[in-house]
Order: sequence, then C-alpha cells, then structure tokens
Amino acid sequence: MKKKLLIFIPAYNAGNFILKVLNDIPLSKLSNFNTEILVINDCSTDDTLEKVLKFKKKKKILKVTILTNKSNLGYGGVQKLAYLYAIKNNFNIVSMLHGDGQYDPTLLHKLIYPIKEGKVDAVLGVRMHSYSSALKGGMPIHKFIGNIGLTKFQNFLLNSNISEFHTGYRAYSVDALKLLPFHLNSNYYHFDTEIIIQLLFSKLNIKEVPIHTIYGIQKSYLNVIKYGLNILKTTFTAKLQKFGIFYERKFDIERHQTGKAVYRNKKKFTSSHNKTLKFIKPKSKILDLSLSHKFLKDELDQNKCKIYPIEVHSILKELTYQNLINSDLEKYSLPISEEKFDTVIMLNELQRLNEPEAFIEVLSKWLEKSPNAEIIVSTTNISFFMIRFMLLFGFYNHGIKGVLDLSHKRNYTFSSLKKIFEQSGSFEVKKMIGIPAPYPLAIKNKIISKSLLLINNLLIKIFRGFFSYEILAVIKPKKTLEDLFKSTEKK
Repeated sequence: MKKKLLIFIPAYNAGNFILKVLNDIPLSKLSNFNTEILVINDCSTDDTLEKVLKFKKKKKILKVTILTNKSNLGYGGVQKLAYLYAIKNNFNIVSMLHGDGQYDPTLLHKLIYPIKEGKVDAVLGVRMHSYSSALKGGMPIHKFIGNIGLTKFQNFLLNSNISEFHTGYRAYSVDALKLLPFHLNSNYYHFDTEIIIQLLFSKLNIKEVPIHTIYGIQKSYLNVIKYGLNILKTTFTAKLQKFGIFYERKFDIERHQTGKAVYRNKKKFTSSHNKTLKFIKPKSKILDLSLSHKFLKDELDQNKCKIYPIEVHSILKELTYQNLINSDLEKYSLPISEEKFDTVIMLNELQRLNEPEAFIEVLSKWLEKSPNAEIIVSTTNISFFMIRFMLLFGFYNHGIKGVLDLSHKRNYTFSSLKKIFEQSGSFEVKKMIGIPAPYPLAIKNKIISKSLLLINNLLIKIFRGFFSYEILAVIKPKKTLEDLFKSTEKK
C-alpha cells in the first residue's frame, strides 16, 4: 500500500514564483506515494491564489488542496495548520516547499525517501554543507555569516551537530510530529529552530541532505535582527530548561509525551540520593515515603534492608517491593504498622504536599513504636542563588523539575524546613546538609560538570543557605508532652 505524502507549500505574495514551483515538483519520482499538494495562501495581496487555482484546474489528476487564511498567520502559523492537516488526514510524510522558489523542488524526493524507508524521523535540506556553494548560490554575506554563527552557537548549547538550523526545506514523519507540541511554537520564523530543538529533545533521528542555494529576486519578509535575537532567546531558554531555571511548555517534551515529568538517577555524583545511602545501616527496616526510592532500591537490597513503601506516585507501580503499604499521603490516612522502623526516607516529597504540617502530625503518631528511627528528608532550597538572581530581574518560572518544579506546592529554606518539623513538638532536627546542583544531568562534558560540582561544594561550605540547591535533613522523633506525662511516677 502506498504511503500518503503531503507536499505543503506556504505562499505569501508568491505570484511571480508559485507556478514554477508547482510545475517543478518531480511527480515522476514520487510515483510510489499517494501524493497531495497543500497550498496555504497566507492572505496574499497579489495573484498567488489565482495562479494556484489555474494550476489546480490544469492538473486534474493530481489532488491539490488550497487553504486561504482570513488573517495572516505568519511563517510558523501556516506550518502549524499544515502539520495539523497532515495528522487529521492520516498522512505518513509531510514536506515543506517554499512557494517563492528559494528551494529547488526537483530535489524533493531526496528528502522524502529516507523517511519512507523508516530510517529517520526528519530530513533537512542543508545549504551550508559547502560554504563556497552557499555564496555562489547568492546567499547574502550577512545571512551567510549569521547562519554559520547562529548554528555553531546553537550546536554548542544543545550538544548537537546540525549543519544548518535555518533551512526551510524539510520533511517530517507525521508520526514524529504527533510526538511534538509544535502547536505551542512561535508563529514567527524561529518556528523552524523550535521544532528542531523539540526533535533533539525527543531523541528523534534527523538526517541532512545537501542542497544548492538559490537566491534571486524574491522579496524577503525576514527582519534579520529580530530573527537572530529570537533564535538566541529560544536556544538559551531551551538549554536553561534542562537546569530547571526557565520553563517553556513547548520544550517540556517528556511531560507532553508521557503526561508526567521524568526523574533521573543521581547516585553517581554528590546528591540527595548518595548522601541518603550513607545514613542507612545494613539490615535496616525502612519506611519509604520517597518519590526517588526506585533509584535506591538496588543498594538497599544489597544491604539486606527491608523496605515498606507508601505508594505516593505512579512510578512505584514499576517496583516489586514486598509489604507494600497502600496509602494516600495526600489524605494523611497512614495505616498504623506494628513494625518498628530504623529509617524513614522522604526525598523531595514534602514540597508536594498540600498540608505538610498535618502530615507531620500523623507521621509522629505512626512512629510511636519507632522512637529511635532516623528520618531522612530532602527538599529543594528556594533561596538557592540562581532563584534569587532570577527574582532580581522579575522572573519566577516553574519548571519541569528543580527548585521550582511544577508539582511543588510548598518551598523551603534551611530554617523553614527545620521549623516545620520542630514546631510540631514531635521531632528534632539533628543534622542539615547542603547539596549542590545536579550539573551532570544538564552538562554532558564530565570535566565541566565535575568542576562545577567541586566549586558548588566549596561555596556551600562558605554560605550553605545561598549556594545549596537541595537540603538534606536528618531528623529524630523526640518525646512529646504526652510521652513525658506517661513516664512520670505518681507518688
């Protein structure tokens, strides 16, 4: 069965070029496809629409669909419409071919076939495979320099190896587009960069095909300065999102695809994970309230620890712990267990509760039979220097993870974390440790990430409240007034 191919042509005042573009499409080389041409007329004021209608009337054996916008949607806006059209009409592949003749239609099959063969998810027709070729093709020198500079900068920030981010000659697998929140992208020209970033963040396969450069009498509607600034802002934002500093839904690929954030193992560097393991003795009975405990399971099993987890997150459904205690922390209806626990783990969970004070009250009652238990609690530090720096400039952005994780309902500092436990009258904070930011999760270069960890650890020793990304607290139950009353002797 033939795959369905949509050739999408955005057209804005392209009357001088549109017929040549349409006639040069190599239909003979696309005979293996069920092909449709979609022209989106973005409020053209010339004869673009009339010429496309003339072509459609002449080529009756070819399906040509024309959509005319009631208002100008912009370069990114028409792409959104086209990709939605491709999805709704069950196409397999969609290719974009500019209506102004800036890209050679006769090369279209070279972009299409790699996707048809199932080898890649997207194909870019790149002009910068040869700098001399780009200049010979008439690329203006300012665009040539800007293209090279921006692409190198983007590759550096995104750890990618794309020859040209700024080509408009592309083809996509429609299945790949379904995985991307492209509807959230800009309506302006940097839509092209945003969708490449989404492809990279999704770890989808991108192939490049060399094409020749064509610059003629086409009128450019691109504001080069505005475009360059938008590219810099977009790429910086995408990179900083990996640090949990800024947040844009369009780059939250994991949540878009799975409906939840994905948390990663942090045991291989200084973190709340490996610090927690150092406090747990072999053969301990552990009450596990932690969202992150799946990352500790192997080590705890090796130390012959017996674990009693509370199911607080869907991630726990992947585990096979015995003695699973089914409870909903959010309702604070913890079942009283007859077990005596040595350790309670609660990593990055306290900040997700609506009423942590109420939970702490219930926890103190639940641990009445475990007066010697150690409670290990971690939480992000809202006074981390990067958050303060952002506030200085008016930014307070919740993100996919980090200090301002979207799931956080309460934020803590060293003093407020200590206070919330000690004001209950049931607990005493014995130790508090500052944890550096998880640089290795955001920076692939090991030398740089290890250096930043070292510097961060040194700064924590100087001013932990300012430079700690996370707080790890070791807490012990203490005798309540009720306990003291029971222990008195009446004479």
